[in-house]
Amino acid sequence: MSIAALFSEEVRQRAEQEQREAFRLYQLTDPWLSRELLKLTRQAQRISPQYKVDQPRTYNSVLIYGIVPEIARRLSPVKLTTDEIDWTLRGLSHYDLRVRAGHCLQNIAESTLPGWIMLAREACNGNPILYALDRLCPGNPLDADDVLTRRIVEVSRFREKAYDGVWSPRICR
Repeated sequence: MSIAALFSEEVRQRAEQEQREAFRLYQLTDPWLSRELLKLTRQAQRISPQYKVDQPRTYNSVLIYGIVPEIARRLSPVKLTTDEIDWTLRGLSHYDLRVRAGHCLQNIAESTLPGWIMLAREACNGNPILYALDRLCPGNPLDADDVLTRRIVEVSRFREKAYDGVWSPRICR
């Protein structure tokens, strides 16, 4: 019996729709992925006013008001608002930004609200933040500091799928 059989039809359809959207985002070129990341981030910003820049910093606020906009900017030229520019992130290498993003994704509290659904997806099942990071700085399966890569290595090994440091849909199939 498949695990999917344990869920209602509505839950299965929603999961399939999210998976299709994740795969669609994966196929986008850098400029389009960059724009989509900002669109999702701004959607999460609107729906989560408690994470505004003037509030205490949390993993959630750092993700949507710093890390994701910075990743989008590095991937392709985009226009950021002043709230989305985090000067401490500008000086980070692509690798250090990847590590910091991984720690935020591992610790965020939101996942079911618009914008957050895609941004908070488990990396091993396809996450647009991970796609962009892979294009900027592919993961190294032997790197113990990169929590995103460690998680994907663990899951791909369990699923008996090859993982070379760059996520692809074959890890899910």
